[in-house]
Amino acid sequence: MLTYESTAEALVARIKGLIPKHPEILAMKDPWDLYKIKEFKCDDLQPSLFQAGWALSQAIIRFNEEVEA
Repeated sequence: MLTYESTAEALVARIKGLIPKHPEILAMKDPWDLYKIKEFKCDDLQPSLFQAGWALSQAIIRFNEEVEA
């Protein structure tokens, strides 16, 4: 079983991995919008809404930091 923090971090990695194929993620503000992306899967993680929102914002921040580096 994943911890609360590791679940959120796993979700960050999944979302960040989808950004190159789905750049519209970079403009998302609501984690519910992720479900519009067919490849987005998180049922196994069962994140809370807070974890999903945090993961979305962190994925965007980290992706942008890597692009700028």
